[in-house]
Amino acid sequence: YDAPHSEVPLRFLSLIFLLRAFQLIPEARLKRELRFKEIGTLNLLLGVGRGLLQLWLATRGWGYWSLVIGSVAKELFHAIALCVIAGSPM
Repeated sequence: YDAPHSEVPLRFLSLIFLLRAFQLIPEARLKRELRFKEIGTLNLLLGVGRGLLQLWLATRGWGYWSLVIGSVAKELFHAIALCVIAGSPM
């Protein structure tokens, strides 16, 4: 972690912690209402979408950034989808 070139990607990955805060309440609502099929379907779609995005970026020459961008994009879309399905976290 002391490598200077790893500082920017790690800072970018720290956005995941902020995005997970917006997922907590909507996901708890879905679990409380026993809507596991929607949770499972969403996780499946996000996993496949993340993988395809990372592969596409890797083939375009993005290198390790394809993993970083794919991870953050997955969490962003997960937070948005949960807020749409279960309602706003606020």
